[in-house]
Amino acid sequence: MNDSTDPAFDEQKELEEKLGLESIKDLPVEKLPQFLQEIPTMSKEAVAAAVAALPDFESLVKGSLDRVQSGTNTVLSANWKSQKKVHAAFAEYRAMIERELDSGPLELEDRILLLGLVKEAIELEAKMNENHQSFALAAVKTVAVAGAAIGAIAIATTAALITNNSDTKS
Repeated sequence: MNDSTDPAFDEQKELEEKLGLESIKDLPVEKLPQFLQEIPTMSKEAVAAAVAALPDFESLVKGSLDRVQSGTNTVLSANWKSQKKVHAAFAEYRAMIERELDSGPLELEDRILLLGLVKEAIELEAKMNENHQSFALAAVKTVAVAGAAIGAIAIATTAALITNNSDTKS
């Protein structure tokens, strides 16, 4: 694809400019999501030519999926550290309540107040656990959807390339 009168050539050059590349052959893993976003706006021929020009398609796709997974692992790790801090804070809160209990007999009013604090601590910690679990589940779902989308686009792009190659041989 080096005929400057070919519309697919023009599209590929435009794509390279948008991605800040000298050549589509230099497409790094980091820019694959941008490339994938541009595919629907391109002609079938331009997509086929761009994909055909990629030197190591499999590594590019796998690298992109690995990058998404790594990002998710970082987010989940930060979430876990945050959750551990919350649990440590609640452990300290429980220790304060225990010290209050150990300080001697409590008046009825103090007992009722203390029960309210215990109830609040239990409810808050349960809510925090639920929030952390929801966040982790959402992060995992995001990775699954992103992986599926990248995989589906990679398959569709390869199919378009194969179809285009079949059409040109006929």
